[in-house]
Amino acid sequence: MKNRKKSRGNAAFLAPLYLFTVIFLIGPFLYMFALSFLTRAETWGIVNEFTTGNYLKILKPLYLNTFTESLKLALIVTALIVLVGYPFGY
Repeated sequence: MKNRKKSRGNAAFLAPLYLFTVIFLIGPFLYMFALSFLTRAETWGIVNEFTTGNYLKILKPLYLNTFTESLKLALIVTALIVLVGYPFGY
């Protein structure tokens, strides 16, 4: 019985954290994912028209080059952080 009260207390303590995570982390990701399948309006905003063309645009040379350069930069920075940070953590 004592463990049950303790687990309910822990769940109540963690509930705001889970709520915060859902609202401010998962919510925006789901919103952006849904927007990625909609068509851009001519002047401002979006048109509620389903399309997969946004994902096909990444195969264009301009976007593909930008994507690969960003990935290279991320890998270089990650390697530097590991090389510098690992000795400090050890």
